[in-house]
Amino acid sequence: AMLTTRVAWVCLTGALLALCGRQSTALMFQSHAVTSQWDTWAFVENGTFYAYYLITEHSPGEGFGVATSPNGVTNWTDHGYVWHSPDWAEHRWWEGTGAVWRARDFKKTGRYVINYSRCPGKYQQITFAESYDLIHWTRPAPFNTTIFNISEPEYKNPGRWDCIYSTPQDPIRDSPRDGYPRYGWWTATAANSGGDMGFGRTEDGWTWEALPSPTMIPPISSEVGAVEYIVDASGENGRWFAMLGHGGMTVYSATSPEGPYTIQSKNPVVLSGSCYFSRFFRAATGNTVFVTHQAYSHQGRTYIAPYKRVEVDTEGILRFKYFDLDGDLLNNPLPVGSNNSAPWFAVTANVTVGAAVTLSLDLPTTAAASPSDYPGIAFEMVDGTVVFLAIDTAGRCTVGTATLNDVGSPTMTKVLGTWDRELVFPAGAPVHVQVLFRRDMLELYLNDYLLPVQLMPQTSTGRFGVLANANAHRIKLTAAFALNLPGAAVWPPLPPAPVPSPPPPPGDLSPKGTVGCSGVYSPAFACRLGTDGVLTTRWSSELPYDGTSRWLAVHFDTATTVRSAVLAWELAYAKGYALQVANSTDGASLDSLSWSTFYNTTNGRGGTETLRFDDVIGTDFRIFCYERFPGSAWGFSLYELELFA
Repeated sequence: AMLTTRVAWVCLTGALLALCGRQSTALMFQSHAVTSQWDTWAFVENGTFYAYYLITEHSPGEGFGVATSPNGVTNWTDHGYVWHSPDWAEHRWWEGTGAVWRARDFKKTGRYVINYSRCPGKYQQITFAESYDLIHWTRPAPFNTTIFNISEPEYKNPGRWDCIYSTPQDPIRDSPRDGYPRYGWWTATAANSGGDMGFGRTEDGWTWEALPSPTMIPPISSEVGAVEYIVDASGENGRWFAMLGHGGMTVYSATSPEGPYTIQSKNPVVLSGSCYFSRFFRAATGNTVFVTHQAYSHQGRTYIAPYKRVEVDTEGILRFKYFDLDGDLLNNPLPVGSNNSAPWFAVTANVTVGAAVTLSLDLPTTAAASPSDYPGIAFEMVDGTVVFLAIDTAGRCTVGTATLNDVGSPTMTKVLGTWDRELVFPAGAPVHVQVLFRRDMLELYLNDYLLPVQLMPQTSTGRFGVLANANAHRIKLTAAFALNLPGAAVWPPLPPAPVPSPPPPPGDLSPKGTVGCSGVYSPAFACRLGTDGVLTTRWSSELPYDGTSRWLAVHFDTATTVRSAVLAWELAYAKGYALQVANSTDGASLDSLSWSTFYNTTNGRGGTETLRFDDVIGTDFRIFCYERFPGSAWGFSLYELELFA
């Protein structure tokens, strides 16, 4: 299919600058009412966008907060902590992500339902709460006794059972958002379907019956973000689309809600890079579908990324697009210098606030020797190098790092990734580019289609401009705007926060050493959090998981004797792992040491494992994880690796 391109914006006068301003987004939202957040989900009602976020101050989840906006873009009011999970407060059972829908009796009662998982041990359960304003949530009868347990033998116990996303059973006959009965999909450890998708049905919104897990073609180990019935661009044909977390977010689709689901033939990975767990949500009326997801920052915090629109073309291919609801979205326009002016950087923005940048671009017609030779934009980092985003002949975007000479000509040092949405353009076509950035986070859209969501290796200085290369004449930076930030947090009266975790057990040696690991899922799960002596923080290994080993290691300055170890696993435990010892010299890296195994098992149990052995002496100790528990969609995660003399 040929995409219809439009004339690139050229913002020259104040009036045109204001027009461009109404087309930009400024979310990139982070709560200031809590110290740590993770997954996000959304709901639209009464002209208000409700942005929910999972709160992770002490564990993988103790409750959730919500922020509201009249347009889903700016003027956010953060209501902070609106649900303290009683399961966490009473039992330290952590809570998972949620989703919201109207109850069947909504027209009579005005009741909304939210579901979320809890984790009493090596398994999960799904529980429910109610609200009448989408902000204040409670668990009166029957919700205080309603528990949706893992349904055996179709689903494995112990295993995942996490977060229902729900739609009407018949979205064509009923409202696409608010009909009954309803189907639901969630993350589950299925026995035979080749995937991790739970599937079920409800008559009232909170009493659920599990049905057979849909078949996935090809099989995939994943987390279920959401499943929606979406009508294509013709307005006549619809399919069920599933977004599945598999490192990034992968799209499968089906002609019926029970499957089978098949990976889409083009643009199968709709979201990848420095972001995760996209969730659908619908407009209050009509067929418009949006997406919310989280993005990561080096500053150790998770942001709600700008919302996206969903488009399905007439081939049945789903893509994300720019979210452009009208409104007063931006602060002041930023002055834009000449593309070739000295200094090379044409614009300087406040990185705390962030900026939206618009560019006009004629696609290059010949292949370049290096990605940094294509037309693009670059953002300066604090060490003086740049991150560039360049567009090639086919409309693909490559993100990389480069050094610049005195006139801004780049020399590429590393490719961070290439994003191809498999769009079709005429040779040399004019296209419109929009880039959103804040601190160390970037998003780029080409003719409104999302390409990368990228975390810069370092924080930006706020200076940016076009790449000064042989294709510089093909691109023009037309306008830049400072983004609006959310309003101040609102603190409603709520029960006290959970008490802090107890101090580490006496004699635990791990907090006294320095720590390293094979990698991390995100900065919120750093290596050091697996040995800090705190049982409510954790290390989580990197994704996607490619079947290779992952490890967490502790280094001591002098030879140390260890006689026992305690492994406090998160749900993502290792079935096969080894404890190893080494002796390092000054300056040796942990991954270059000669490791010897002193304990090995292929029958790890998860939970808390206490291991004892004869004296083991060395300067370096590590857990070497090589086999996940059956059905796991994750790598490995430890609350604590404790070592005792």
